[in-house]
Amino acid sequence: MKSPAGTLPDAKQRILSIQYLRGWAALMVVFHHAGDQFADFPAPFYTAAGQAGVDLFFVISGFVMVLVTSTRERSPRQFLASRATRIVPIYWFYTFACFILLCIVPGLFKTNEASARHLILSLLFVPHAIAPTAGQLLPLVKLGWTLNYEVFFYVVFAAAMFVTAPRRVLITTWLLAGLIAARPVSSFLGVQIDGVAAFYTNPIMGEFVLGMLIARAYVDRKLDWFGTVPAVTVIIIAAGAMILGAPYMYTARLAVFGLPAAMILVGALAIERHGAIGRWPLLLLIGDASYSLYLVQFFPIVVLRHLWLRLGLSVHSWPWAILFVACSILAAVLLALVSYLAIERPSLRWLRSVIGTRKSPREA
Repeated sequence: MKSPAGTLPDAKQRILSIQYLRGWAALMVVFHHAGDQFADFPAPFYTAAGQAGVDLFFVISGFVMVLVTSTRERSPRQFLASRATRIVPIYWFYTFACFILLCIVPGLFKTNEASARHLILSLLFVPHAIAPTAGQLLPLVKLGWTLNYEVFFYVVFAAAMFVTAPRRVLITTWLLAGLIAARPVSSFLGVQIDGVAAFYTNPIMGEFVLGMLIARAYVDRKLDWFGTVPAVTVIIIAAGAMILGAPYMYTARLAVFGLPAAMILVGALAIERHGAIGRWPLLLLIGDASYSLYLVQFFPIVVLRHLWLRLGLSVHSWPWAILFVACSILAAVLLALVSYLAIERPSLRWLRSVIGTRKSPREA
């Protein structure tokens, strides 16, 4: 449904395309991890492009943070409180669950560490290395590395709001751009950046900037000229670029995943602005549960991998590979829906009632 010219959609109106893209991004990551469980899986399961779901999440995050602060005035403290109630409870729940499983059944995990240090730093969103991961900065719930970036982005964004709310996008952009630029500058000067410094100078943070810029264009109605057919074409081209660019993600991730993710978001928003996106309850529910889906996916996948090996099922035949991936996706979605309906949504409602934060429909 289109809004009148010069206005944003009603504050109570959800942006359906954002919810659909969230669900799709989570499913992309599940697809990648399911297909990556056995080194001998055949050619149909080259799933590296599924990692671009993370990049789509980051672009969407930048977009949503600007949008929700454009439609409702809030202080930096209120902003951070709102973000904390959204991401902390369910993440802490699965971090503790992972820690308990690691202590009881360590054989379920390829690489992890059941230590107090690892647990505490994971809960605090602090990037850190453990011995089994060969220097990789991964928390207990390994996919939580993306949340370390998210939380950092929220803090930078809140700091920019504290300095001057009207220029929050500009300040955040310059701060993140400065950190990203530190890598090539240090390389030129012959200075080695590694560890946490390397983590927070990763060009992947540029994807938050892309999302913020798209949000500014969306708020200012600068995407209205974009027709439905060009938007669909852009989405198809961007999806193809992700697939073709997957082999280069480790050297040019912002270019091969980040820019196409931004193109997909622009295309989806344009299609919805022209009233060409319907309301599909199941897809909306998966979008709502996308955070749970992102966090819980490894639990069913790991269990299924162990069952697969114990039953002696093939990891060399593509029909069996398809079956494993399909079962993994189905199990992950079902567990995510249970997690969302039974844990995530009730905890969010309770916390927001306790600390008095209200959720914008776009902020879910």
